[in-house]
Amino acid sequence: MFFRALSCITLFAVCNSVSAQSVPAAPAPAKPKVAIRSGEVIPCRVNLGCTDRTGPDGHHTYILEADGYIVEADFQVDQRFSHADVTIVNNSPNKLQLIPAEFRIDVVQPKYRRLSYLDPKRVEKTSKTSKKVKDLPPPSYFTSDKHTQDKQKEAAAIPVPPLKPRALGPSERESGRVYFQHPGKATEMSLVLPISGELFEFTYPPVGSGQ
Repeated sequence: MFFRALSCITLFAVCNSVSAQSVPAAPAPAKPKVAIRSGEVIPCRVNLGCTDRTGPDGHHTYILEADGYIVEADFQVDQRFSHADVTIVNNSPNKLQLIPAEFRIDVVQPKYRRLSYLDPKRVEKTSKTSKKVKDLPPPSYFTSDKHTQDKQKEAAAIPVPPLKPRALGPSERESGRVYFQHPGKATEMSLVLPISGELFEFTYPPVGSGQ
């Protein structure tokens, strides 16, 4: 009788063990997905909230004002790089974080590609190397009026400092130059400046400018 009871207890335990293993565990509740909202694009459109200022050198600076921020941009293509002279004025009551490394240029035509931000130190180093390997002018150049004029222009030229990352408080402004890769044979580009969660976009040639 004792052995029969022991056998029944053992058999009951084994059955319960097998039954527990055969029942799959309830799946863990799925974590709710957090929607990531992309920044709102604020495009520069001449005569539609975006103004144009022409400098003495003939270059156009486009000024876009929205949400308490004033953003000025002048885009130019150099021999080996491209650059944008940017001014940002914070007229909002909030502090914004200025990160030039997040700025970019999107080439739209003839084929899409993204031009990366370039470290100003790298650009400066490359420019110095280019000057060293450049062919020297003939000896007569150094005694000519052209040499004198070039020297005067070089002395009068004020280099634009690079735009530095920093926190920009209310009523503060910051200006500087941002370098990018050369656009090659691009015919349409967009300078995109992420600022305080929004994307300030300047299209070149500007839409509605007639250029």
